[in-house]
Amino acid sequence: MKVGDLVRLRPSMSAMTEYAWPPTTGIITDMLEDETGFYDCLVLFAHGEEWVSDIQLEVISESR
Repeated sequence: MKVGDLVRLRPSMSAMTEYAWPPTTGIITDMLEDETGFYDCLVLFAHGEEWVSDIQLEVISESR
């Protein structure tokens, strides 16, 4: 997973949210590694940008 990749929320994760995420696909615009080695990804969705953990995402298409 890297900046520029097209990603979507994993189906199990989008079902767990308390509110509906109309668009579940977006583009990673930034990434930060936390102290445990996981990444938080800033994802540009149609409604705006959201920070999402990398384990909640799956890559649809990689950037080149």
